[in-house]
Amino acid sequence: MKILPMLPALALLLAGCGGPDKYAENAATPDLAMASETPGDWSQLRPMIGQTPDESGLLRERSPISVDLNALLGPDAERFRTAMAGASPLLSDGAALVTISPSRQAYLAIVPADHALHVGLRDETGWRNYRTPGADSSLPAQVRALLSR
Repeated sequence: MKILPMLPALALLLAGCGGPDKYAENAATPDLAMASETPGDWSQLRPMIGQTPDESGLLRERSPISVDLNALLGPDAERFRTAMAGASPLLSDGAALVTISPSRQAYLAIVPADHALHVGLRDETGWRNYRTPGADSSLPAQVRALLSR
């Protein structure tokens, strides 16, 4: 089999792969930093107990949970971080670590042993709750109280 005669056909096929139509109109390219990082070392969270997220850097991009939080919240990640500005100190509630926004419009519960996140963000329609796939544990008491209001 000769490859040379097939080159024009192959070139024609490949030419169609590089045009502006190669991506779907609504395709979203993941953030390179998010796609290239591995999940953080959550053992670093325990020393943050008693500190606010602002003091500890819990919600900043270099936090042990930042990759997981960004992946979970997607486009709502920045709105969540804004809502959590000035949040309560991180407290231990059973197996979870919990912090709640000062406006009581957002919460974060982290279960380090399960590498799980429970996140809530309230808007005009009510609570929007997010959970990582491994978050099978029940919500901490502080969060259940918040949601029952």
